[in-house]
Amino acid sequence: MSEASQAMPDPEGSSTISSQLVDLLVSQGEYGERAARLLQAAQRVLADEEMPAAEEVAQSCCRGALDALLKMAGEDFPGVLGAQKDVIASAKQVVAARQGDEAGGLDECLERLEQTVAALEEQESDKGGFRIRQVGQLVHDQTGWEMGPGERLAVDQSWNRFYRETSGVLHGSRKGQGARRTLEGVTAAIGRLFHDLMEDAAKLRSYAQLEDPSPADAEEVKLWSDPRAGAYFFAEAVSAAWLDLLPLQRFLPQPGRWPAQPYLKRLLAGDPELVCAWFEGRMDALAEADAEAVVSAVMLLWQAGIDALRVMRKALGVASGNRHVLVGVAEWAQQVPVSQRNRTWVQVVEEVLAANGFARSDTWQCGQLLVALLETAYPGGSPRGDGGKLATGVRHALATTLAAHLGAPDQYWTTDLVNDLRQVAVDDPTHHVFLVPLTRAVLDLAAADAAHGVDLGVRTKPLMQSVPTDPGHRLRAVHLLETGPTGTDWWTAAVEATGQVVALRSPRADVFDFLVRVMADCPQGLRADLEEGVLTALGPVPSQADIDAWVTAHQDPAGGQPLNDRWYCAWSLASVLPSPVSAAWQPVVSALQNIAGAPTRPEPLLRVDSYVDAGHGMATETFLAQAHEHGPAAAAAALTIADVPGDDADAESARAQLLAELVSADPERWAEDPEGVLAALVTHRLRHVYLYELISARESRKLDGTGSLT
Repeated sequence: MSEASQAMPDPEGSSTISSQLVDLLVSQGEYGERAARLLQAAQRVLADEEMPAAEEVAQSCCRGALDALLKMAGEDFPGVLGAQKDVIASAKQVVAARQGDEAGGLDECLERLEQTVAALEEQESDKGGFRIRQVGQLVHDQTGWEMGPGERLAVDQSWNRFYRETSGVLHGSRKGQGARRTLEGVTAAIGRLFHDLMEDAAKLRSYAQLEDPSPADAEEVKLWSDPRAGAYFFAEAVSAAWLDLLPLQRFLPQPGRWPAQPYLKRLLAGDPELVCAWFEGRMDALAEADAEAVVSAVMLLWQAGIDALRVMRKALGVASGNRHVLVGVAEWAQQVPVSQRNRTWVQVVEEVLAANGFARSDTWQCGQLLVALLETAYPGGSPRGDGGKLATGVRHALATTLAAHLGAPDQYWTTDLVNDLRQVAVDDPTHHVFLVPLTRAVLDLAAADAAHGVDLGVRTKPLMQSVPTDPGHRLRAVHLLETGPTGTDWWTAAVEATGQVVALRSPRADVFDFLVRVMADCPQGLRADLEEGVLTALGPVPSQADIDAWVTAHQDPAGGQPLNDRWYCAWSLASVLPSPVSAAWQPVVSALQNIAGAPTRPEPLLRVDSYVDAGHGMATETFLAQAHEHGPAAAAAALTIADVPGDDADAESARAQLLAELVSADPERWAEDPEGVLAALVTHRLRHVYLYELISARESRKLDGTGSLT
């Protein structure tokens, strides 16, 4: 039996160190036995009233006990002393390099010195970090668990605190007063680490089941350094009072686990407003402590519905564009019942959609938010009964979002690649540029507004105020085309829009059809204004000499003359121009027809053929053949692992586009095994594309309800 185990019983009235703790320490080996002897020595010293400098001696014994246990962890951890040694070594290298002849060696040594000084500054700012890491090793050795933020705080406020205090006494910088309190605190800190969790289960449960815990109870829970104890406590805790009694660190998640999550979930189910308000008030601190803590909070609060509105907005404010936070808020927004959505909900969705990076990488998710916005404005296609207030909010949100994305220098031109905006669907998951479904959402809302009697000026005002001129004019024209003539206001707007879209000088198919409609049916009373607007938009008619000079230059093999965009516009719209305008521009049209022929309805500026290179020459035909020979599930599995040039977002878009083409080309085959295909498609976006194309095939009567062609 060890010396510590054979020690005399504690004097009456000073029973601080239990025999159970002594046995646990002795079982740790040499250092644990030494710590037990020193704690018992401190206890005996304090019990001896005639002992000189008893408090200083007891404090020194406590410091020795802590040192003994920390030696069990070793010293191979980052810390101030190690960083100081590195700085000294680097400084010596600088001196040696200066005495040498190689300038390059000196530069390298100076750079190393800068790095070690920076490392020292980092360690100096991490007060007590070295000992916290030592205790963390002890915790891992005892429990197999890593300490979380709560346990690190507990160690700092117990082990670190007592180490500093006892060191001050040992080195003469502070008096030894309060030694009894120090001994009790040191013994308690050691006991919280070296303990039998199963034997302490009843104690842990008693704290967890407190319905009205006190600050003293919280102080005990706060100082637990065993991660298992914290996990057990939160698995059983019932009182909401712990939210304010315990430090935030106790509620923070950590890699691979979140001990407080079960407790927070229970509270959230019973009182969502309370939990949401708690998170809202601590969101800045969460973000400062750990960005992933904000992500975890957002994911947890999904189930809170509209009660989480304010905290979700706060999360966006502190997230600095964190993609995972944006995804979480987007998912939450879609789960909020339509009847509960309000203007602030619309603003939160607008903030998510305004994040340019998120819109690029998560086009499908953003498309779902657009659908949610449209449904919010007109639930089930009907007005909300609020006088159109929320629809007005959605209208402004869509226009503002569109303007923001059009303001990006590399995004402005992308809608021009869409030849006919009427052929676009908001929820088509094959879109890889967010501007396309966003533009369509603006048009869909305007169409719904028109169907429910919203004045033309009201439904287009945000568009004309926020969106840049060129795309704004096109959208206005497409909207007028989709709604059709509805009266004098429509025709006045249409005549104005005609001159505006002609001035764009690069008409797409939808604008062309709008012009056909207006030119053919314009009331006689507005025709003069129409013709004047078109003439003004096209600008001055060139002289015959200018035309002949351009034709001659164009035919010169040494280098042609660029085509004036006004001339191109007059030629491409020749078939729809009013007679006076056509007559004025006929020389230009004739000259260009001699070179390029008669114009046709505008074709797309760019045709994009999706492709997937699997490294074995696999292409669309290969996947079609594989679906025919081995079934659609096998083809889907091959598609998901096929290599695609570009980053992950580009690859996902390419796969989505190809999958849409495959299903559209042979919907009967791809409808044979939907369960197998869905299992093979590993991402939500690909699954959505697959289902979308099957539904589209059925609606277009290519596929009946059983999967067979009709």
